[in-house]
Amino acid sequence: MAVVCMQQDPCYELQRSLYPFLVIISSGFLGITLFVYVCIPDMHAKVHGKCVSSHVSALLIAFITLFIVHQFSQKVNTFGCKFMASVMQLSFLAAFFWLNVMCFDIWWTLRSMRLGPEPSEQSRLRFRLYSLYSWGCPFVIAVISVIIDSLPEDIEVIRPRFGETTCWFDGNEGSKSIWVYFYGIILVIIVVNILFFCHVMYILLAQQRTLLWRRLANKTGRVIASVTSSCYEDQASVPVWATAGTVGGSMQSSNDFNRFTADGEALSASNIPKIADVHTL
Repeated sequence: MAVVCMQQDPCYELQRSLYPFLVIISSGFLGITLFVYVCIPDMHAKVHGKCVSSHVSALLIAFITLFIVHQFSQKVNTFGCKFMASVMQLSFLAAFFWLNVMCFDIWWTLRSMRLGPEPSEQSRLRFRLYSLYSWGCPFVIAVISVIIDSLPEDIEVIRPRFGETTCWFDGNEGSKSIWVYFYGIILVIIVVNILFFCHVMYILLAQQRTLLWRRLANKTGRVIASVTSSCYEDQASVPVWATAGTVGGSMQSSNDFNRFTADGEALSASNIPKIADVHTL
């Protein structure tokens, strides 16, 4: 929520009063969502449901830590302040990494076009790999941040500077450190998710185009059959060879269009079955 005020003190007091309330509401809904996913087996039976549960769990931890930091940062010591800052960094990054995993899973599912249910053992292995990536990478980043923050001052490096004034990034290098250890990583994840989204759009549009070509092929086959049958509607009987030729022409038309949609080759005029000979017989 963005609050715009002309005076600084009323804005600060309004933020101090509304911010914890909004964080509690968000945490409550996240807790309800996690409860539903955990209690209903169908919601977490598949990999995507487990990924959503993990994403919500990371967000819930982040929001609870954020509430504690906002309300009790002045009452904890330096070690507790740094610890909460590291937990908040890890949980927020884990939420974005899980979002990246869900985008990748949707992209990979549509790209591979898997048919039928996935074996349970393969599904469990895939979720383990997702968990290793989504929890492991933020954990490594948080550990590196703590190690760099504990280095001697004579070593020139961009430090997170947890707990100097608040239980978050701060200090003279605060603007640089938060981009190196937090915002920059999130920016890369968001860019990758946008690329996944664009490719998913392309896959869906290509599938829709293929479906339209197949429908057009089926309609073309029916039109050829109706035109051929109308040539013999006044006759007592339709020659067997004409009926066979009509059916064969319809099937050939459908096959030609299917080859067009499957291989992406240009449809030449020689691939379209001609019915002029049928009219002249």
